[in-house]
Amino acid sequence: MNKNVLFVNLRPQKVEKVAPLLTAKRMGINVIFLAGVNPQVDSHLITDIIVADTYDQEEVLKKVKEFNKRNKWYVNPKLDSFLRCFILY
Repeated sequence: MNKNVLFVNLRPQKVEKVAPLLTAKRMGINVIFLAGVNPQVDSHLITDIIVADTYDQEEVLKKVKEFNKRNKWYVNPKLDSFLRCFILY
């Protein structure tokens, strides 16, 4: 089973933005990035991008669930609750 991590937005400074992506890649983890716009980072650092308004909770849930269906991730049944809590705070 592949390991995946979903990053929601990134820090604005390049060094802060790239460091967690490089770390994930070195650990063999696929990086799926969720943001309102396509990030300005090297494409080899990101496995896939989900574009959604991160301030719109319903849109984020819809897009992540659609992505999950297309890519057949294993998702904890509590994903919906987790994402709702994560987005609100």
